[in-house]
Amino acid sequence: MRPFADGVVGFPRMVRDVGRSLGKQVRLEIVGAATKVDRDILENLEAPLGHLFRNAIDHGIETPDERRAAGKSERGRIELRAGQEAGQISIKILDDGRGLDSGRIRQKALAQGLADESRLSSMSDSEVFRFILAPGFSTASSVS
Repeated sequence: MRPFADGVVGFPRMVRDVGRSLGKQVRLEIVGAATKVDRDILENLEAPLGHLFRNAIDHGIETPDERRAAGKSERGRIELRAGQEAGQISIKILDDGRGLDSGRIRQKALAQGLADESRLSSMSDSEVFRFILAPGFSTASSVS
């Protein structure tokens, strides 16, 4: 068992650098850094966490101008939280970005043939949000 912090030590810099490359200001806060995690699990978290951070920065965190217009701080915030819940490790990622755009997700799901208009119109937003987990699905117009 190792502290969670051992496996995520490089992420604050990565988040800052990715944000900067996209013209965004963003910081990563780590909560629960002392949480004990199995070494093998910790090693296998690097790629998925990095992917989730990139998506949060690219799709969620707004530019400083957009954030100002929305009444937010110019700098976005991503929180990585680790803890024990019911005898299991819980890892959560939260951000203060714009959130998911259900209309855009519906358009992309239709364009990619994942659902027809009738089905999409009867789906709740939470059902539509599940499309973001489909392999190859993206609402981005270009890959960063």
